[in-house]
Amino acid sequence: MSNPIFVKRLERLLVITFNRPKVRSPLSSEVLGLIEAAVENVEGDDSIDRVVFTGVEDVFASGADLNEIRRLSGSAAKVFGERGQRLMGRIDSLRAETVAAVNGFCFGGALDLALACNTRIAAPTATFCHP
Repeated sequence: MSNPIFVKRLERLLVITFNRPKVRSPLSSEVLGLIEAAVENVEGDDSIDRVVFTGVEDVFASGADLNEIRRLSGSAAKVFGERGQRLMGRIDSLRAETVAAVNGFCFGGALDLALACNTRIAAPTATFCHP
């Protein structure tokens, strides 16, 4: 499997690219961990003043990885959901400007992420959905 996200620093900009378009770039536990690490980096580095989230091909990202969620107990699923909501709150509270550059499918938790950003820019072909 390829890297589920790429995190690239360009001077004062941090670009986070979701990179599993064949499976709609789900926000799995692994992906949440990678985003949490990137957010922690931004929280601790005043030289980063903008964060851009984007995807590849015709996919921004989807919500939770349903294959992963299906295996969780009810209490574990609740913990996973709360983790995602805390992460969206951290994104919303970042000092750095946050931008969701939505290039295609943006479903579930990915829509939550886009809404947590200060600015959303959508391609004409972007599709938004929340269960």
